[in-house]
Amino acid sequence: MAVIICASNALADVQAAVNSATYNDVVIMSGLADEVNWGTGVLNVTKGITLYGHVTKWNPHLSIAEAPARISYAGTAAIRIIPDQYSRDNEVPTRIEYLKFTYSGGDRLDNQNFIEVFGASESAAKPYRYFICNDCIFLGSSGSSVGGGAIRAR
Repeated sequence: MAVIICASNALADVQAAVNSATYNDVVIMSGLADEVNWGTGVLNVTKGITLYGHVTKWNPHLSIAEAPARISYAGTAAIRIIPDQYSRDNEVPTRIEYLKFTYSGGDRLDNQNFIEVFGASESAAKPYRYFICNDCIFLGSSGSSVGGGAIRAR
């Protein structure tokens, strides 16, 4: 298992860190930065890794105070998990931990979710059963958000 620290919380830097990770690696975002806006961009995760948005939760011995990494987005999803064949066959879990998501695109519609997990529906040939989301916060941009959901299995 390797630990990869993102250069920043910008989508391009997080995607680069995720792309360089191998199975069971840990990718850590910084909780020290202000909220980042990923716009309509999507973080694609295709293998079983752990994405932490809070470095002191990963290593409680560090002596810095952090809040969860904060991501705002306006697209159909902020994170799309599409596990590859190896992850499904070997049941390698994908973990998303300690992130705060804010939808910034106005009222959410039925097809807009914070996290989408593909291959997790009962109709999949071998359903992907090992997605873990721990200590995440999901917020709409207005009190009148409709449709969508926090996590959607597809």
